[in-house]
Amino acid sequence: RDSRLPSYADECLSVKVQPGGADWSPLDELSSGRVDIATFNGLEVVKRFMDGVNLTIIYHNFRRNPYTLASINTKDLEGANVGVWGVGHDYTARSMILLEKANVTYADQGWTLNPLFDGQLDVASAMTYNELGRILQQVNP
Repeated sequence: RDSRLPSYADECLSVKVQPGGADWSPLDELSSGRVDIATFNGLEVVKRFMDGVNLTIIYHNFRRNPYTLASINTKDLEGANVGVWGVGHDYTARSMILLEKANVTYADQGWTLNPLFDGQLDVASAMTYNELGRILQQVNP
């Protein structure tokens, strides 16, 4: 934590941050009442609204979805092994691939790029503000 920033306690807030993971849905936690506020992918919100879940969006900081599919060596999606994160992000990946009309295999990527770097994946899920930079550093250090 940056010591120049106020803590939650300094702002009179009682906050407990819950750990997450690739198989953990913040919206499941929110809709069940186990948490009061959650961060999540926009497409997951759309799906939940369509399922009748009542959610209130209090902040959204992206004009465009920062999610992308990235590869080190693959130029064609056809036959590719594509890593997806799940819990909402998989909707984005599947939509992107449907538009390309490619026949691919989906694999659970987890939250690291190691499967891409180790050659287990041809294409990986990435955010433009995070993982994409790591991939570019790997390709051109």
